[in-house]
Amino acid sequence: MDTQIIEQEFDKALIKTRKGRSGNRLSYIEVPEYIKRLNMAFDYNWSFDIQEERIESGFVIVRAKLTAEGISKTQYGTSQITLAKDSGEIVSIGDDFKAAGSDALKKCSSLFGIGLHLYSSNGSNAGKNNGKTGNQTNDMNKPSGNKGNGHVTKAQLSKIKSLRTKAGMSS
Repeated sequence: MDTQIIEQEFDKALIKTRKGRSGNRLSYIEVPEYIKRLNMAFDYNWSFDIQEERIESGFVIVRAKLTAEGISKTQYGTSQITLAKDSGEIVSIGDDFKAAGSDALKKCSSLFGIGLHLYSSNGSNAGKNNGKTGNQTNDMNKPSGNKGNGHVTKAQLSKIKSLRTKAGMSS
């Protein structure tokens, strides 16, 4: 695992924006860039599996697992079902499932550390637009009931590593 590649911010030229459901602007990177980063960081030795999929309240929801070097990260991805404006019929449910899977891949990748700057409200400018955070799920990653910013401090990371070692776990 090459942590320098994982932690490297995406080039600003790759960052795109779109309008979010709540009207704020969201920053994102297209999936092929995440795939390239995973290939570089893990020397093509990673896998991605959709474990569960369902349709609920007009959304496709998938739960997926990304595994690299024996470490697995699981996350959800969603996509609103696209309906034809004139008839209200589903346009292409397959594309909606692909979009949900892509969302899950990006979210799993972020748990490894890839693209975290897009989720950060106090990191680089890449994730900031009109005072909003770079990703609509950012608030879900923040601790509630305190002033947590969703980031692990060096002291916390040190404690986690110490507990891991005491438990006989490998990195």
